Amino acid sequence: MICIQCGYEIATAPDQCPLCKGEWQGWELLFAPHALDDLRAQVMGWIAQLPFPTLMEWIASPKGLRVRLYLPPHVAEGVVHSWSGMTGQHSRWRSLGIVKVQSGGYALHTSNRLPSLIASAKDSDPLLAIGSRLISAAREGHDASLRLWLLGNEDQLQEKLRSLSSYSYGTEGGVGNDTPNSWGLQLDFLRAGLFFGMLMAGISGGILFAGWFNPFAVSMFVVAGITICLASALGIRDWLAWRSIPKEVVERRIQEPLLKVAFSISEPIQLPLLAGEQFWHPIESVWPAIQKHTFPLPAGELAGLIAPLQLGEGSGLLDRAVWQEARALAVKWRWRLPAPVRRSRSARAARPVWMPCVVELARELAGAAERARSRKIALEEMEGGCFTITNLGGLGGTYFTPIVNHPEVAILGLSRARREPVWRNDAFEPRLMLPLSLSYDHRVIDGADAIRFLRWVAEALEQPFLLSLQG
Repeated sequence: MICIQCGYEIATAPDQCPLCKGEWQGWELLFAPHALDDLRAQVMGWIAQLPFPTLMEWIASPKGLRVRLYLPPHVAEGVVHSWSGMTGQHSRWRSLGIVKVQSGGYALHTSNRLPSLIASAKDSDPLLAIGSRLISAAREGHDASLRLWLLGNEDQLQEKLRSLSSYSYGTEGGVGNDTPNSWGLQLDFLRAGLFFGMLMAGISGGILFAGWFNPFAVSMFVVAGITICLASALGIRDWLAWRSIPKEVVERRIQEPLLKVAFSISEPIQLPLLAGEQFWHPIESVWPAIQKHTFPLPAGELAGLIAPLQLGEGSGLLDRAVWQEARALAVKWRWRLPAPVRRSRSARAARPVWMPCVVELARELAGAAERARSRKIALEEMEGGCFTITNLGGLGGTYFTPIVNHPEVAILGLSRARREPVWRNDAFEPRLMLPLSLSYDHRVIDGADAIRFLRWVAEALEQPFLLSLQG
């Protein structure tokens, strides 16, 4: 069924459209608490696969920024779930169920034929630039909520621009500039129309002035000639406006998916989004009225608005509630000790201690590190840990104070090993010294047990062969 109001094609009945009722399937983006690689190329392809219509929302509060995604109910959830695989499980969308999207607001208008996002440079983070403006407005008491509506593809416009690029800056396939082109033919047609209209209006005006024929019939020819002149002149003006678009702008638009989009905001604030003149126009009901306020934008520029942060962890930008906890070992994440352990007795202390099987532990950690580097690690493998090992030896330094990651109970930090003179057997000997730093939750772990554990780690590293026998 097709909704008679908004044109949504999967409505249960012509007058029972969930989108017109404001019922959307909501998702909230969980960010990684650290900087990631530039994934805008992958995110651009991901955006191009989203169904239409799709709504993205940036909600700002004094606590920080949240990013949400709204889709028609029960449509293309697989595209949403593919996000976590694309980001290597660093980031994912959390389902919010059916959400009632608030109506009313202001729609963005621009005078530019091919607008561009202001903060769309390759080495910039548009999310940081726009998000900081929204948070500042929220802290001043404004209702800061920016929405992006994805309403379709601009295939016809992109083909038009491809033809314009061919005409303006050399033809496709290395063919000479005299090759027929739709833009060249259009200009010739408009010129001919202008000349014919002027000729028709001039001759008819002369005949009307001379009074040779019926004045009413001749007047109709004069009006027709003037109309043709005006239409041709306006067409030439429009042609020149398209022709004046810079070459690099046209080429960018034909190299990326071009989408029909619209921006709306809950309350007008000082928020420059697009290059050129822009203003916010009030609308009573955002959907489906927003479909009348669209303009084209490339998917690559839109990708920068939701791609994972690159230049920093965004601790001053994102709401803490949308940080995804991640743990890893030696691959820029914190990793939990694997679950398989066994109960053993120390030959030195004659008391029970918990000690992992070294061979199994080494095998599992190596596999986990490899999956993390190749971005194939599952989210379930990074949750539920109670102990963290963090290695800063590659960065240098000596001792440091690692902070326990709640709800874990302890964390062991390793620094860079170096050779130092150590007094042994009445003489100094060069020894390889590895600084170890242990932090633990005293409410759970007794201090004496913690130091015994740390001493056991040191002895195990000094005598790895005995450790393999015990494990």
